[in-house]
Amino acid sequence: MAILSRVGKALDEIGLHRLHAMAAIKNETLYLGLMSSGVGKTTLLTHLLSEAEFSLVSDDSPLIDRKGRVYPFPIRMGFEAEGIIPPGWNEAPFYTLNRKEYGLKKLVSIEDIKSPIGGEYNRIKLFKGERGFENAKLKPVSFLKVFKHIFDQGIIGVGLPILFEYFWEFGPIDFLRKIKIFFSRSLSFYCLVKRSEVYEFQMSSEISENIKEMNRN
Repeated sequence: MAILSRVGKALDEIGLHRLHAMAAIKNETLYLGLMSSGVGKTTLLTHLLSEAEFSLVSDDSPLIDRKGRVYPFPIRMGFEAEGIIPPGWNEAPFYTLNRKEYGLKKLVSIEDIKSPIGGEYNRIKLFKGERGFENAKLKPVSFLKVFKHIFDQGIIGVGLPILFEYFWEFGPIDFLRKIKIFFSRSLSFYCLVKRSEVYEFQMSSEISENIKEMNRN
């Protein structure tokens, strides 16, 4: 986490900002899923990657530049230790991370992920995923539906090791650097939304229904 924090700040300073989201590409369409921790980013992503058409962009934190373009930043795949690991992933070597209040997680290294990384895209489908619905439905919505999530998970950095660590440092020069990062992030995510088609993804408890709905769209 300390390494990711330092790397994240270095990326911030050159205008590449992480967003707490999953991302994959299929048929030149980039699917960018905004979900709070525990909603099922990794579960959805691993099932998508089981289909040959999808390539991995990031399991947790794709990079967004100041023109709203998205770049791959795969780190690892993380599965709940007590959960069910999807077929094709349960034989991969893994190590564990104790997240204390969030419990143990099994992590599969990027070196053991067989899916292709990145690829060309000319369309972005930005969606906010919410689970607990009887039927899966991906429906167009206003950008206001995703504004709070992007502000929290991107501009502020909740959900990633890029928030509190920054404020352990002191001094006027570093304060000005943080102000610059704040405005740079704001521009990047504004441009991202402008480039994107925005959806709300009402997710079923049946993962197969969620995959079918994404493929239908």
